[in-house]
Amino acid sequence: DWMRDDSSGFSPCCRRLNQQGLWFANLILMSPTVKSRTKVLSHIIRVGQHLLELRNFNSLMSLFAGLTLPPITRLKATWKALRPKVVEKWHRIAEVFDVRDSFKMYRQKLVEGQSSP
Repeated sequence: DWMRDDSSGFSPCCRRLNQQGLWFANLILMSPTVKSRTKVLSHIIRVGQHLLELRNFNSLMSLFAGLTLPPITRLKATWKALRPKVVEKWHRIAEVFDVRDSFKMYRQKLVEGQSSP
């Protein structure tokens, strides 16, 4: 049963989300310079925008989780070097997973996805 917890206390779905989030973070952290990290981060955010448009919220959540890990949020120079359009895309992604009102925006997006063709 895929919902049953294993010995680590995490279901396979939670483990997968964590692995994907760490993968996104590692892609950025393995880049040696601010310029290369900015390029990778920009690309990941553009992928996130496509995931949002496709309503692939599982993958988008893992991307968001990876980009909000402390080692990534502390890369101030990298975040500052992003182009304004990329920052705007990031804000749209982050808005979906805003915890206010019990993830109200995320719940709205899920409902919208059910009513779309």
